[in-house]
Formats: sequence, structure tokens, C-alpha cells
Amino acid sequence: MLGVLTALIVADLTMGTGRFNLAQGFVGMISGVGASLSTTLSGLVAGSLGRAAGFLGIAAVALAAFLLVWLRMPETNPSNENEHR
Repeated sequence: MLGVLTALIVADLTMGTGRFNLAQGFVGMISGVGASLSTTLSGLVAGSLGRAAGFLGIAAVALAAFLLVWLRMPETNPSNENEHR
């Protein structure tokens, strides 16, 4: 489900630009880098500060990413305001 939704969002954001594959590759690269860094850094934090600190660190990064997407992601659905007038 996540893969399909990611492809749909990328398709909406790149509509008409011819950059879908580039953007899809960039999203995949960022996902891979994030996955490798999160396990490495959370392992280091958990090893030195405990498991709870490692979990809270990952949760804080996830919350920050969620808020960033929520606040900065443009709406890709065209507005229907003109159709109702």
C-alpha cells in the first residue's frame, strides 16, 4: 500500500514534467538512506542510553517527518471551488 501511495503522490507532483522516474528514484534513495541511518543511529543511542531512548529518538524523527510533510506538502488534488459557483 505504501508503495502504491508513494507512486501516486510522485505522479501527482511531477505531472507533465517528464521527471517521474527521477523523482521515484530519489524517493527510493532517500528511503534507503533513512533506513540505514535510523538503524545505525538508534542502535548507538540504545547501546549507550538504553532501549527507551533509542525508541524515543526514532519516534521523534518520525514525528518531525510527519509534521514536515503535513505542513509543506502541496495539495495535488485540483480545486473544485469554481465548479460550485
